[in-house]
Amino acid sequence: LPVLRRPLFRQVVASALARGIAWDASSQDFLDNAEIKRALDAVLLLSGIERFDLLGFDACQMQMLEVAYQVRTLARYVVASQEIELDGGWPYHTILRRLVAWPEADGAQLGAMVVDAYLRACEPTAAATQSVLDVARIDDVASALNALCRCVLSNVASARPFVVGAARAAQRFRDPDCRDLYDFCRVIWDHTADVALRARAYELMALLKPAGPDRFVVAEGHRGQPVERAHGVSIYYPDGAISPYYRRLDLSYDALWGEMLRTLLGG
Repeated sequence: LPVLRRPLFRQVVASALARGIAWDASSQDFLDNAEIKRALDAVLLLSGIERFDLLGFDACQMQMLEVAYQVRTLARYVVASQEIELDGGWPYHTILRRLVAWPEADGAQLGAMVVDAYLRACEPTAAATQSVLDVARIDDVASALNALCRCVLSNVASARPFVVGAARAAQRFRDPDCRDLYDFCRVIWDHTADVALRARAYELMALLKPAGPDRFVVAEGHRGQPVERAHGVSIYYPDGAISPYYRRLDLSYDALWGEMLRTLLGG
């Protein structure tokens, strides 16, 4: 019989395609973030490997802070797309040929190969994104995110219009609940006169850009006007009701983003 899982970020089963991965059409089942973590934990335990050098998601809109935080103990680097991926996914022949030619490449270097090969394989007019995150640096990002949330929560009345306005104006993707985190902070920085809020937004921006070695966003590429303000990592900010399942994610336990969402949006 079909096994219908709860969708990760939304409240209707039909939206599971947007947030699940490895969808199985015959059983109507898929993996959510918690299941991915359990499965990969088991793989590492059985193989005796401490963690993966690189974890790649050849799937749509998986390069979110919530996803990277969920797998932070499983892999050093994560490569994925903020936007939906194009038909055919990654050009594996190209990527693997490059790896064969450079077998000593580490996770960051292989991830950069994926970014470059994927963008080169996309149609010139297509909206495409791909990026590599250094998960070892994600605690710094979560800490800066917490500082921003505390600033908002300490003065909700004055901060609300700027935060809500930033969410509306920030770079979105095919699923509009995914907002580019850097661009969200940039809009706050550009439009609020609150010195403390601007400072917290700037601190978070400084951790997200520029991309490069020894940075949280190690490599990033995007193409097409619809994603011209993509910077490598998205975050959840819903237009409507907050999914009741969002609070089950590790980031919701360890950061204040979910609490800030509930305060600003209700529910």
